[in-house]
Amino acid sequence: MKTVREKFLTVAEAEKATGVHYTVKHSGKMEGMQSLSTSCLCNKYCKNRSSNSDLVCSHCYAQRQMKMYKNLNACLERNTKILTGRILKEAEIPMINASFFRFESFGDLINVTQVINYFHICKKNKHVHFALWTKKSLDYRRSVRCQRKKAK
Repeated sequence: MKTVREKFLTVAEAEKATGVHYTVKHSGKMEGMQSLSTSCLCNKYCKNRSSNSDLVCSHCYAQRQMKMYKNLNACLERNTKILTGRILKEAEIPMINASFFRFESFGDLINVTQVINYFHICKKNKHVHFALWTKKSLDYRRSVRCQRKKAK
């Protein structure tokens, strides 16, 4: 009997199929990391926090980068629309070829749909260590409860 090897969707193939941009080449402190991010310029929470000079968000590095690099901003705006607008199908989630992967290197969580998408990416890529820094733990907790209910 011939064994058929399962075909995995690569990050590049997933981008072509869905429009979601996975960053595989960073510079500076993120050099060597891969990531998936949304735009802080489209995020009401980020915009509100960045307008308050008492908060660290008023010195947002990501906002400066996105204003300087228009292609980056366009990719992250597209990611925002896709990742917060619908749940990705399993067939649309790539196999990530990395030991470590970061969610939201340029933005923050926007809604539960986005968090569920991130959970599905993690579930499909159990071999990867994922990182997510957020100021919005409420969405995270709500998503965890939602996923537990679905699992039962």
